[in-house]
Amino acid sequence: MKAMTVILIGLTTALLTMGFNCVNDPFMLSVNLPISALINVDQGTTSYNESQSITLNDQFDHSYADNIKSYRVYDLRIGTIGDFSGTFSGNVYIDNTLILSVTNKAWNSFHTPQSVSGGAVQQNPQGLQYLLTKLSQVQSGQTVVVTLKTTGNISPAATAGLQIQIELLAQLDAQVSGS
Repeated sequence: MKAMTVILIGLTTALLTMGFNCVNDPFMLSVNLPISALINVDQGTTSYNESQSITLNDQFDHSYADNIKSYRVYDLRIGTIGDFSGTFSGNVYIDNTLILSVTNKAWNSFHTPQSVSGGAVQQNPQGLQYLLTKLSQVQSGQTVVVTLKTTGNISPAATAGLQIQIELLAQLDAQVSGS
């Protein structure tokens, strides 16, 4: 027991005097920045046109705002909510710049949101570049408001309870300082 006590005192002394500075080094933390909208499709209609404004700065913890070092978009996707045996086509705009489109796809095949990487959703490079510009404004400390607008057609006429979910998924890398 005495030997164990001597070893523990020696180990504690060594740990206290070695100066583990790496514990205090700053590190990067990825912070999610979801930009999403839920669009209602009115019952009995064959078209939809709705927009929602989103303040990007309200989508993440403000304590990271002054320490954002980089940003990225990691997915763009569209999903559908509600059972419907028809098809739909549509365009998604960010501040009137086309970013995504879907052409004549089965509504129910989008119950699991479809990504641009899967081929069912088409991405407009100018829209992606516009989104990246807006993220750079967030990084520089500006308050950024964007409007997501969705227009399209549905066939046959919509049944009750149909919605389209738009998700532009981004991340911010914030530097977190050590103590």
